[in-house]
Amino acid sequence: METAALLNESGATPTLIVRRPGIDWDLPPKPSTRLYELRRPHTGLGRGWPKRVLETHAEVVRPLPTHWRHHLLGSVLGPSGAFWLHDRVEPYVETRLGSQVESAEVSGDQVLLRVATSSGDAESLEFDHVIAATGYRFELDRLGLLHPDLRSRIATVEGYPHLSSHLETSVRGLYFTGLAAGGTFGPVMRFVCGTNFAAGRVASSISRRRKRERIAA
Repeated sequence: METAALLNESGATPTLIVRRPGIDWDLPPKPSTRLYELRRPHTGLGRGWPKRVLETHAEVVRPLPTHWRHHLLGSVLGPSGAFWLHDRVEPYVETRLGSQVESAEVSGDQVLLRVATSSGDAESLEFDHVIAATGYRFELDRLGLLHPDLRSRIATVEGYPHLSSHLETSVRGLYFTGLAAGGTFGPVMRFVCGTNFAAGRVASSISRRRKRERIAA
């Protein structure tokens, strides 16, 4: 949606194709008071005590069943529009709700999209350019920067590396942070605010290992 706003403001004529029947727009922040902060504390994931726990105590997610962990990863702060984009998109950008791209092919110097609607109708639309903002999920086997032999030694759960409480994989000394760690520690790993949790855990693990190695030497 931000890309659509920027394109419009640069003189292009974007069309936003949305699979959902509507856009979930974030609400602007309310004026904060001491009572409001106690009831709904501000966090890097938004407001509320559940999000505070997910941000500052991500370790509580790790013991949960796999489907719960992955549900949290995909549902907390899911697809939505930032409140400050609302007035830059809705009045100006053509938006096709409840629409699904079925196919794409080159047509001369344009791209021809076949788009189906929730009512079952379909139409062909031509565009100069297509930007796919369809999201993605982590899959270890697609991480080409790791040698296949190394990837095969890493224990996984539904494509995500299975991590220790200190974000270490089944391969000693190999750690994952960011989205790759989201399958173990939940949604905070998708955001920069998750570095507070991840950095401390990884650093303490490495520090203890080096201390043990010095004692053993």
